[in-house]
Amino acid sequence: MTRYARIDDADNRCAEFIDFAPQGRFHPSTRWLAVPETLTPWANHDYVANDDAIEPPSLDYLRDQLKTRLAAIRFAEETAGVTLPDGSQVRTDRESQAQVNSAYTSLREGFVTTADFKGANGWVAITLEEITPIAQAVSQHVQPCFTAERRVGEQQIDAAKTLEALVAIELDAAFAAELEAVKAG
Repeated sequence: MTRYARIDDADNRCAEFIDFAPQGRFHPSTRWLAVPETLTPWANHDYVANDDAIEPPSLDYLRDQLKTRLAAIRFAEETAGVTLPDGSQVRTDRESQAQVNSAYTSLREGFVTTADFKGANGWVAITLEEITPIAQAVSQHVQPCFTAERRVGEQQIDAAKTLEALVAIELDAAFAAELEAVKAG
């Protein structure tokens, strides 16, 4: 389905978007342009009409849009949780990451000898020996997510020099491939 943008004559920006053909439905003086399919996920009110084409205000603007989406992909993976070898589920949302780190640090530094810890499967009293593999699993889950995001951002988004190269990046697939590569070592 083609998306159309109404162009504001005052500043040549996209003022409105519709998902149906505007011909015959609006005043003839209203200027509508088809949004290129490759820009449909990205086009917003900051996009401009250049002659008869919709474009981002700059390549850096589009880069920032891709990086914002890439960060959301990373965040979703980062906070999806991790399964330990024994089948236990460990949450990896930001609060849970902080709690695992706090319990691990408190036990490692000898501030306490056991810590009550609430995991996805309920309450447990844990020792340093028990929290260490959990903290390692969380770290080994979270850090690769950031590394994969950085690699895609630097090696693909920053390296792209044209609009066509930027919109050709399939962020979900690129992130998944980098994450797999990072985890493989």
